Amino acid sequence: MISIVNTFYKNNSFFDFTRKVIYFLRSTFKLTILSKLRSFIYFKSLGVTVGKQVTLSGFSSNLYVGSDINIYDSCKIELAQNGRLQIGNRVILSYGVVLSCSNKITIGDNVQIGEYSSLRDATHNYKGEQTIIMNNDDLLGEVEIGNNVWIGRNCLIVAGAKIGNGVVVGANAIVKGVLEDNGVYAGNPIRKIGNR
Repeated sequence: MISIVNTFYKNNSFFDFTRKVIYFLRSTFKLTILSKLRSFIYFKSLGVTVGKQVTLSGFSSNLYVGSDINIYDSCKIELAQNGRLQIGNRVILSYGVVLSCSNKITIGDNVQIGEYSSLRDATHNYKGEQTIIMNNDDLLGEVEIGNNVWIGRNCLIVAGAKIGNGVVVGANAIVKGVLEDNGVYAGNPIRKIGNR
């Protein structure tokens, strides 16, 4: 009896068609539409695809995004009220990326940022022996990423970093200072290891 039911089920195109329709409707309405609605509310754009368990905190009038942006699952975006965040076209923030914008972060077009990387334009002010570190105001800077950039997994991009066009950054690097156009950088401390 079971083999007869299995044979009927496998050979019946109606069941296959129904299964595909149900799967399509479930995935479209559950993920795509909710993701687009969420991206429109936060980014004021339908050109951003937001994954699952993405944390979006803070709102700023200085938020500018292009189109075809993919924010993968478990990313965290923190935007201060006076922060200025600009993201170009065709940008990927891979799984678990943290983007913390207190002052200014600019990301160009065609940029891929590897999973678990962190971009931060502010750091703690630890100067002064007489003060409690956590009571000090943060030191603000800027992060600028050019066009056609690939940043590997688990990188830390700190305030003051300026990454030129066409740069490749190897995994686990701490990026500070200026990275020249079309360079390949890796290591900790980061250093130029070649050109593209």
